[in-house]
Parts: sequence; structure tokens; C-alpha cells
Amino acid sequence: MSELDALLRPRSVVVVGASSDPGKRGYQVIPALREAGFRGEVHLVNPRGGEILGLPVAPSIGALPSAVDLALVCTPAPTVPGILEECAARGVPGAVVLATGFREIGKDGAALEERLRDVIQRTGVRVIGPNTSGILNMTHGLNLIGARDVRSGSVALLLQSGNVALQLMTEITERTSAGISVCVGVGNEVDVGFHEVLDWMGRDPGTSAVLMYADAFREPRALLETASRVSRHKPVVLLGAGRTGEGATAARSHTGAMSGPHDVLAAGLAQAGITEVRRSDELLPVGLSLATQAAAARGGVAILSDGGGHGVLAADALIEGGTRLSDLAGATRDALREVLGPRAAVGNPVDVGGPADADPTVFARVAETLATDPDVATILVIGLFGGYHLRFDPALEEAEGAAARGMAEAARRAGKGLVVHSMYALRRPSPLRALEEEGVPVVASLDAACTAATALVRRAAGRATWPPPTAPEPAERADEADVAEAAGRTREAAAAGRTALTEPEARRLLAAFGVPMVEAELCTSSEEAVAASERFGGEVAVKVVAREVLHKTEAGGVVLGVRGPKAVREAFEAIRARTPGLEGVLVSPMLPEPVAEVLVGARRDPGLGPVLALGAGGVAVELLHDVVHRVLPVGPGEVSSMARALKTAALLFGHRGAPPADLSALEAAAAGVARCLAEVTVVTDVEVNPLFLYSDGARAVDARVLLEGDS
Repeated sequence: MSELDALLRPRSVVVVGASSDPGKRGYQVIPALREAGFRGEVHLVNPRGGEILGLPVAPSIGALPSAVDLALVCTPAPTVPGILEECAARGVPGAVVLATGFREIGKDGAALEERLRDVIQRTGVRVIGPNTSGILNMTHGLNLIGARDVRSGSVALLLQSGNVALQLMTEITERTSAGISVCVGVGNEVDVGFHEVLDWMGRDPGTSAVLMYADAFREPRALLETASRVSRHKPVVLLGAGRTGEGATAARSHTGAMSGPHDVLAAGLAQAGITEVRRSDELLPVGLSLATQAAAARGGVAILSDGGGHGVLAADALIEGGTRLSDLAGATRDALREVLGPRAAVGNPVDVGGPADADPTVFARVAETLATDPDVATILVIGLFGGYHLRFDPALEEAEGAAARGMAEAARRAGKGLVVHSMYALRRPSPLRALEEEGVPVVASLDAACTAATALVRRAAGRATWPPPTAPEPAERADEADVAEAAGRTREAAAAGRTALTEPEARRLLAAFGVPMVEAELCTSSEEAVAASERFGGEVAVKVVAREVLHKTEAGGVVLGVRGPKAVREAFEAIRARTPGLEGVLVSPMLPEPVAEVLVGARRDPGLGPVLALGAGGVAVELLHDVVHRVLPVGPGEVSSMARALKTAALLFGHRGAPPADLSALEAAAAGVARCLAEVTVVTDVEVNPLFLYSDGARAVDARVLLEGDS
């Protein structure tokens, strides 16, 4: 039994702040509980006593005639800490706090929330809220939101916004045949966290899918850990806000939570199997599609349209979203011509405009043909379907209904997904209701339908990949004594208040963890620099070494392609003249031109923990903004997957006849960077830029390591 059961499956409820005013939540919840069929005891508390809707009103929580599982607190914010004290004294294990006026309003509210947190920690009362819209468990008859006419079903809602909750409940009830199992507004999460409720929903037998809205997450890594378990057997879909700077500011004023860089969070969400949508009209269609449909594990999307324009728009939307169109087999094309005629265009999209006007059952016959194609994972139907009898002839209604059932059966029998967009979706005529009864969502927005089809294909192709059972190892790791020495010196630097290592120190540390560093010598005089250059032979690079210089190129501290003693001395003197506090220069041989230059980095995100970054490297890294992220640890092959996701990925895979880069060497270098961050806890940020990738092997040219205390 979960400790959240007292909150989400209570046997009895007390409404604290019960009211005889129909406009207040302390009144509205009473008929809502009755209509929902709550079978437990309902108690009311108000200092005035009396009776409301036939129920006696106790003057205090302490005066309740029997123990209660859950308190719904409808009183103003300043009263809440005292009410929770009373709950604890009476043995009430859980409370839902509706009041606003806490952290989200600023300093005074934050102080009140700290008082509330102190009471919770001292008493052990579990609390949802404050600043919450309430909770709902339709399978248990529990309606503490107050919304009426909510249909029971298997979709769970987990949100930080009362308005978004109301929108989704309204859309589910009025525009679909689906229903709600549980709805929880977590509010400010002073106690019960987003991830705890998600875990409970994952275990709830009455829930088949979880739809979430959040401005920001207080414990994002805990959310990912929970979602990675839940999403393996139930779809989890998130509409996230706060992706822009302005949105993040609004999020802080809404729940008091901070949101970090969204691209990093988005990577973690995908690793944990969470399907993220970016528009409010996508959340419900995607969630319902994932809850009711099962696409094939391989293949793309086949578009079945009754108009060329819609087909082109859908194709663009799918491809821009990263989903490919199915390559229909010759046998499939031949079968389609038998249905549509010998001159029909039977590519993908398949256009049935014309034949379908007189006989909508052609949709079912084409869908059945597409469902048998081995490269079709999901069928996307778009256009007029469901409205032919309204647009052309009422007599077509029966044929459309038969076509609806036929399409659903064909997809189900073949194990393929089916998403239907209709211009008549909001009118919900009988053929579209027939689809819904078969478990096929009908979508009013073409873009949202394409997003749903994409989500089906991606979920079928692979679910949560994080955390992996094993992590890749560096290709070579120095003796453990070298690791201990380099790590010890790094800890000493942090203890001395330093916020970064010099490059020689960073190189020594990373080399100990198996990162293949280019040879280099630290030189404190021009004579030493000349001697080092002669030992290396040929052209060398001369780079500044100074504790205050992190960005060497910008400081004029890098001279490349230096050849001969005179040029080496000049480079040394030029760097010394520009650099107060110079500790020396680093001399290293110029390397052959690589196949590609990449950035490999790792840092400690305040919410997500260790995060790996891979990007286009060199001095243009800030200009290109071509970086992908993964929350660590990552499994074998994941770094190669990151490489394929880069905008400049072609450079790593044999662009214009060049040999492909050695991805195993890239994997090993990234593993060394990740291990360094994991094992040397005073390190907050590691960056190798550039890492030269060759067709056989890799070499790290430059490195930066930041320590605790760096801002």
C-alpha cells in the first residue's frame, strides 16, 4: 500500500472551511463528491458549526467524531500551518491545500511556505499543494476539484495548472469518448512531488496513460528516474512550458520553481521515455493515440488523404518532425491500383479523392492494403472522412460508419497504428464516434494528428533508454595511482579556492581517465619552448597557461602553425606581453587535418545531475550552436546516436568522399570525460574542444576543467 493512498484513495474526507455559499469551494465539493459516487464518510469543519446540505458541521478538526484519511483545506493561506497542526493532532495523515499566497507571490509568501514545510516535516502529514486546483479519482468516486460532468475513464492528468486541467477535462468530455481516471494538481509541491504522483499513477490499475503539464520541475532527475519506470508500460506525455526566457520568468511567478535550459531537459525527457509535445492542442491527441494504439516496431507513416494539399502538408509536417514516410512495396502499389484504378497515383501520400466521394468504403480497402505493407508502422488518415454524408449525400453515412470500423479493424489485425484527422472532428458525426468507440482518436488539427503519428512511431521503435544497465568504458585508462594522484591534486586545487584547472592540470586529469590527449610540454621560458618544438619537429602550437585565462583564443593566447626557433620565441614573448600572471606556455605538435572536430563536455546540472554534451567543435562552437545533450549515465552506442543527431553529422559519416570518423574512439573519449566528472566530485564542468576525430582514433587538442565555486 502506497503512502499516497490516503491522499488519492481516501476512505473518508473532511472539508476544512466548509461553506454554505454555493460560490465557494468549501460548498461545491460536497455535491461533487455525491455526484461522483464517493462511498466514504464526508465530514465538514467550520467554527460556526451548524449544517450544510444535510451534513453536520464540526467546529474544529479536533471535534470530529472519527478518524479521517484526508483533509481538503479551503481556508486562506495564513491559516494553513495551524490547520495542519490540528490534522496531525487528530491523526489525519494527508491534506490537499487549495490556498494561493505562498512562494508564488514573493518574499512574504515564501516565508509562509517555509513555516508550512516545517510543520509538514515535524508532523509527517503528507500534503498536496498549496496553490493547487485539487484532486480527482473517478474510479474511487473522489472529486475534490469541483468540476461537474467529468466522465470516468483511464486517462490520468498530472498538472501544475488548474486552467490546463479544466481545459483537458472539458476537451475529453466534450470532444472524445475517453474519460479520466485520476487528476492531480500538484501546485507548489511543498511536500508531495510531481514524481511521487507519477509513480503512484504508474502503479494505478485504472490508468492506461498519463498526460502532464508543467512549468518547471523541482526535482527533475527524480522525475526522469520515475518516468523511465512508468513509461515502459504506460505512455507518459508532457506539455512543458517555460522553454523561453520569458516563459521561464512566468513559470517562477506561477509556482516559484526554476526552469533550466530546455534543450538539456528535453534530452532527459526523451531518454526517460516521456513524449514531449510543444502545443496545447497536441497533448490530448498524442496521449489518447499512445493509450489506444500500437504501431509496428519498424517502418514509417503511410498517409491516406482525399486531397493533394492536405497530403503535402502532412508529409512536410512528418518529415520536419523527424519521421519518415513509408516506402510502399511494389505489391502494395499494385494492390492499391486494383482498388483505385490502373491510372491512380499510388505513392505516399495515397490520394483517394474522387473515388471516396461516391464510396467512402474505399478508405477501409486502402487502409487494409496499407496495413499489410512491411514498411508501414502507422496509417495517418487526413481530410474529409466522417463528413462525406454531410458534404455530399446523407445516404453515405452508413458507408462511412462501415469504413470507420473497417479501418480500425485492419490496423488492429495488422498491429499497426491508426490516427485520423477530420475537418468534421469538432462536430463528431456518427462515423467519427464509431472510430472513437473502436479506440481510434479523431483529431481536429492536422499538425496535431501528424504529431500523434510521429509519437506512435517513436514509441514503437524504442522506449526508455535511461538509465542504461551498463556504461561504456574509456579505451585506455592510466594506472590507478595516476588517477589517484591527478584526482588528489584537483581536490587540493578546489580546497584552495580555485575555480578552474590550468590546461596542463586538466590534461593530466583527463589523460588519467583515458581521454587521448595530444602530446604537450609546459615551458616557462622561450628557451624551453624552442627545445620542446625541436623535440616535436615540424610546426607546433603555442598556448598560454595562466590561472586567470580560460578562453585562450579570445585572450590572444594561442599561436598556431609556429615553425622554427625564431617564430617560437616570438610567439612566447607575444603571449607573455599580453598575459599578467603567466605560468608558461604549452607547446604541442600540430596535428594532421582531422575528419571532423567535435566538442565533448560534461557538467553537473543543478537539477538533472551529470549531463553529457556533444557538439560541433573548434572556435565556431558558439556560432553554430550545434550541440546535443544526454543525461548521464549513457549506454553503449548512445554517443554515436548523439553524433547522428548533430546538424553537422554528415561530416562524421563520410561527407563528400571523406572517410568516416572513428565513432568507437569518440565513444571512448566521451566515456573518459563522463568518468572524470563522476569520480572527481569537486569537478563541475569538463570540456574537450576540439577533439580531433580521425578514421582511426582521436586526439584531444584542448581541455578545460571547472571546479566547485565557479559561477
